[in-house]
Amino acid sequence: MLQPRPLTEADAPRLWLLDQQCFAPGIAYSREEITLHLRNPRQPFHRAIEIGEELAGFILTARTRARGHVITLDVAPKFRQQRIGRTLMEAAEQFHLAHGASGMQLEVAVNNAQALAFYTRAGYAVIRTLPRYYSEDLDGLLLHKDFAG
Repeated sequence: MLQPRPLTEADAPRLWLLDQQCFAPGIAYSREEITLHLRNPRQPFHRAIEIGEELAGFILTARTRARGHVITLDVAPKFRQQRIGRTLMEAAEQFHLAHGASGMQLEVAVNNAQALAFYTRAGYAVIRTLPRYYSEDLDGLLLHKDFAG
């Protein structure tokens, strides 16, 4: 069974390295941004899954008004298709639901077909396009998932 563990600021260098593998420049976070997310008290749910000594994936979330907000979900390429992302998303959704959130939201680049398919399977729907959300004028998509009442 995959068991997500809480993250600390000491994890920032490993998270940054994985984020650089998962996302292109202009989408990937800097080391400083990851550290700031880990320090921010409004971002209460940060978890990682390790397989052996390797970081298989991690998720950083925050609370935005009445919704949980996925800052980033990263899964190492060699660990994809092993339910790492799904396990992390389900844990984040359960956490935010238990803390009164009405749903979750996130952004994804319009050209990230793999992520869009993943989130669609998980029950997320595109709400709108975010023009030039990422660097180099790349549009983003805002996705929402409402928790059943």
